[in-house]
Amino acid sequence: MRIAFASVLSLTLLLPLVAVRADTSTGGAPPTARPLDLDKAPAQDARFKRWVKRRGGRLSRWGWAQLDDDDAPERFAYVCKSDEYDSGAWLLVEDDDGKRWSIDYMTDGRNGCEIHDDARWERDAPTALELSFRYHGGWDSAAFALRGGRLVAVRTTSSVQHFHGEEDCSTDEQDLDAREARHTACVLDKKAASSTSLPCAPRSSPSTAGAAGATAACSPARAATSPDSTCR
Repeated sequence: MRIAFASVLSLTLLLPLVAVRADTSTGGAPPTARPLDLDKAPAQDARFKRWVKRRGGRLSRWGWAQLDDDDAPERFAYVCKSDEYDSGAWLLVEDDDGKRWSIDYMTDGRNGCEIHDDARWERDAPTALELSFRYHGGWDSAAFALRGGRLVAVRTTSSVQHFHGEEDCSTDEQDLDAREARHTACVLDKKAASSTSLPCAPRSSPSTAGAAGATAACSPARAATSPDSTCR
C-alpha cells in the first residue's frame, strides 16, 4: 500500500505481503476535536467531489472527517479502482486548506471494495480514518489522522488467530499518540475462544508505526472501527 501527497509524499505501510514504510505520529496527546465550522463547507465539499470524480474509479463512501484540532472539517472518500474485486482502491483525504493525500491499497477476495455510486455524504466526522486488511489467520489495521499538517498513522492493530497446530492467538495494539502498546493473548482452544469476546476483523470494510519513517506491522476502513466478532 502506498500513500501519496499532492505531487508525491512517500507515506507507506507494511502489509502482510508487501513491505513498505509509513510516517507515524511522533507522540503527544491527540488533539481535542472541536464542533465543526461549516461556513465554507458547501464550496469546499463541491471542490473535493469534483476532484474525486476526475480521478475516476467507482465511489464507495465519502464525507466529512475531523482529523485535527481546528474546527474546519476535512474530507475523505473511499474509491474502488474498478468493478474488478482485486483491482485495488484508494482512500482520498483533503485538509481544509486544500492539501490532499491518496492512499493506494489492495483488495482481494477477503478485502473487497463495495461500490456505492450514489453514496450519501457522511456527516459523522470521525477523528481517524481506518484501513484494515484480512488474511488467513488474522487481520491488521491502521488508523490515520492529521498531526502537524501531515497525514500520519496514529493507531495500529494486528490480530493473529491460528488454530491449526500453530500456538499463536493474540492481538497487538499501538496507540502512537500516547506511545502505548498493548498485547492481549487469547485462548488457544477453539471451543473456549468461541465464547470469549476478542478483537477480530471488522466484517464490512471498503478495505485502511514511532518516529517518522519507522517501519510497523500494520496494513490496510471504516474509521473508529469497533471489534464486532469473536476470535476464531
